[in-house]
Amino acid sequence: MISNKFKVVFCLFLVGCKTQHIQERNNNQIRDSYLYAFKIYYFKKSLIEGFNNSEEIIAVMARDKSGYGEPILSNEDERMIDSFVKIDNRVMIQDSLNRVGKVSEGVQGKHIITFALYRFQSKWLDSLAKERYKVFSPM
Repeated sequence: MISNKFKVVFCLFLVGCKTQHIQERNNNQIRDSYLYAFKIYYFKKSLIEGFNNSEEIIAVMARDKSGYGEPILSNEDERMIDSFVKIDNRVMIQDSLNRVGKVSEGVQGKHIITFALYRFQSKWLDSLAKERYKVFSPM
């Protein structure tokens, strides 16, 4: 026969395991949201900077709903991303200048969307986002 104390301890164990599982799932959702917010912010800023802060691209980005309604990134995250995006834009400009006369006129100039997509999918950006999450994670 199983004692009542054993039943109580067993029930508490089950509740504790369930609570821990829920907490882990919530932590994973928070992490995934942060990583996505970091990367999409980088992508959008890359497009804005690449298109020289044109009113048109700013208007498109303002209408785009690919992010979150509430802020997830810190001001420090955004400043750091902005600085990397400025460096990326200089790389795109230099690459464009280096191709003058070496490629047909139709493909000269900055390849903004290609570059932004490359960065968005890069292991470098994933790694950077994960490192920043460790610094500012709520857990």
